Amino acid sequence: MVLQGGGLRRCARVCGHSGVFIASEPGSSHAFVQILDGATGFSTYHRYPFDAFQAAPRAFNIQVGPNRFRLDRMALDIQSPDRTARGELAFAGGTGWPVTFASPGIMGWYAHVPFMECYHGC
Repeated sequence: MVLQGGGLRRCARVCGHSGVFIASEPGSSHAFVQILDGATGFSTYHRYPFDAFQAAPRAFNIQVGPNRFRLDRMALDIQSPDRTARGELAFAGGTGWPVTFASPGIMGWYAHVPFMECYHGC
């Protein structure tokens, strides 16, 4: 994965995060990809039209614009004034996060609170 930003071009430890923001104001909802650089702590947030978000109903397979997130692969194609991130990472031997009532995943016990504004799930 190659990142560019702030005049730098280098390989980086990167985390890609995608989702949707659903706003109460008409026209403010949007899809997004957030890129976090583990080497520098630099984070960028990239907006896409709401309908650019697609998720498979029974598998971890998410697409936001040209960016794709799957259990076995992450492909990024981000071009903005703040950051360029283009590349593909392949993963082997991955398993989903085991979610049970006693271990509700990344959200912890907040996963059981029905009015929470945020939901994290794979």
